[in-house]
Amino acid sequence: MRIEDFTSSGAGIVAAASAPEDGWVLPLEHLSASSLNLFLRCARSFQQQYILKHEQPVGSDLVLGSAVHGAIAWNALNKDYTPDEAAGYFAEFELPSQVEDTGDRLRWDDDQELVRTRGALMVRTYCEQILPRLEVAEIERRFELDIPGVPIPVLGFVDITQTGTRPSIDIKTSKDRESRILPHWLLQGKIYQVAERKPIDWHVLTKQVTPQAVTSLEAPMLLQAYSDAQAERTRQLIEKLAWEINHLYATLGPDEDWPWNGIVHTWACGRCAWKGDCPGWEGT
Repeated sequence: MRIEDFTSSGAGIVAAASAPEDGWVLPLEHLSASSLNLFLRCARSFQQQYILKHEQPVGSDLVLGSAVHGAIAWNALNKDYTPDEAAGYFAEFELPSQVEDTGDRLRWDDDQELVRTRGALMVRTYCEQILPRLEVAEIERRFELDIPGVPIPVLGFVDITQTGTRPSIDIKTSKDRESRILPHWLLQGKIYQVAERKPIDWHVLTKQVTPQAVTSLEAPMLLQAYSDAQAERTRQLIEKLAWEINHLYATLGPDEDWPWNGIVHTWACGRCAWKGDCPGWEGT
């Protein structure tokens, strides 16, 4: 099947409703919470990153977050080590490894030594205050969701899966304390709930001089409740979003600009690496 067979009439959408895999042309092997969230923020940014595979600079805040996650996971798997030793593991192994993996794309938002010392404090705070009260069953559990009507799976990793009915956990690093679920976390949490079939407890670890670790125990609105009805609605939403993405590829292809709807988002353009040649900013 060729794109030209159905681009003029929008037949890809009709085919999606009648025979799900007939008309699927999107050249991706999988979707994820990150890619779907990016599509919701701005279709053109999704096109640049996932279709055209254009690399973008990586800020040190992102590297810091990844390294903090890695060190916490290490301590969760090696409980005989103290929070201070986990902080040392972050500074000596996890952060340098993340910096090396990022390579030339890394952009330092803060002084390198400040990132190192701040991250070590964050790791020690979480491992000292939060980790001892968790009942960890699995770290970075990989899941692969087969959504009815979507020819490719949704892949993801849950930070911490707890035993029994205890909520699963996703850790967010943040500049300031958050006491409620932020809007751009919701879809990620819903997708994780389809995989885990349980609530999601959002843990916020701040980058302040004295880091704070906030969970639903301290801020009840950080708990994202689970229901079978909402899980089914999430599956339906993923199907609709997947076919919207497929339709844009079918009608516009890889090279014609997809809608630059990030210009109406509250912060999408400020974080976009492709703003310089975006039609939405032409003449400004």
